[in-house]
Amino acid sequence: MRWMNEPEWNEEDGRSGVKAIRMQVPGGTDCWRKTRHNMISDNVPFRYRNVIGDFEVILHATTKFTGNYEQAGIMVRESDETWMTCGFQVFDGQPQASAVVTRDTSDWSLLPLPETQDSMYFVVKRTKEVVECFYSFDGFEWTQVRQAVLSDANKLMVGMYGACPQGDGFEVVFEHFTIKSEDGELDLSDGEGEDLAIQDEESEELQIEDE
Repeated sequence: MRWMNEPEWNEEDGRSGVKAIRMQVPGGTDCWRKTRHNMISDNVPFRYRNVIGDFEVILHATTKFTGNYEQAGIMVRESDETWMTCGFQVFDGQPQASAVVTRDTSDWSLLPLPETQDSMYFVVKRTKEVVECFYSFDGFEWTQVRQAVLSDANKLMVGMYGACPQGDGFEVVFEHFTIKSEDGELDLSDGEGEDLAIQDEESEELQIEDE
């Protein structure tokens, strides 16, 4: 996998023996484009893999937020003008599931969580140009946060991110990062950054393309 704005991080054994990524999210990091304040910020740490075609990406994140707008979760990205995030954060003291869809300008939505959560699962599904994002406390029961048109590009960057616009930074642990087709799956907790081509729904084959 590759980094954009690489922070301090390390790989370790997570729960149930799966590999985990511990990321130190620096202060002063954010992803936002134009809406309301005409501000453009695009410096969040983002660990990703290029994915071709439709997909479903699953991620588990654990952290303890200490400040407003701190956030972590999944990012799907075509360019600095076209991207989306799905994760959780604290806004005005309230824990929220959060999604931002950006197509030149950022469109933000929040869904209040029933209780303070330090650990959550997230899923983003892509079908052609449409993305859908969901959250879960246990990995079994899912709540939809957002459905939107994002991009019809053949290849998108898919991975994990964190942002800390106002504070000094925080730590987040990512586990269970997996990209799936309908019939097959591939654990992407490690790898050297190859492009992943998801085959059609009738095939379980996941092919790695050459650079």
